[in-house]
Amino acid sequence: MSTFECFSVLMSIILGLAVVHLLGGVSVILDQQVRGKEVDDFYEQFKMNRSTQRDEPLGFAFGVADEDTAQMARARIEEMRKSGELEEIVARMRLD
Repeated sequence: MSTFECFSVLMSIILGLAVVHLLGGVSVILDQQVRGKEVDDFYEQFKMNRSTQRDEPLGFAFGVADEDTAQMARARIEEMRKSGELEEIVARMRLD
């Protein structure tokens, strides 16, 4: 294969990837336009549900590798709760 042929193949691959990337972007834009109303409805539903369930406790779940790590995580969360840092984090999440 000559240098020109190798260069031609490389350019074809690059152009093909660029076209695929552009078409993917167009697809996302079209999906957002079609789903715009659905997203608004979902957001309104989410806000309504949060406002009617204020008395429920807020809970978080996450996994750890072993029991020692779980104990350290529990201790750190308790420290954060006592210092008020946990409340600040929840407030920054803007769940309202």
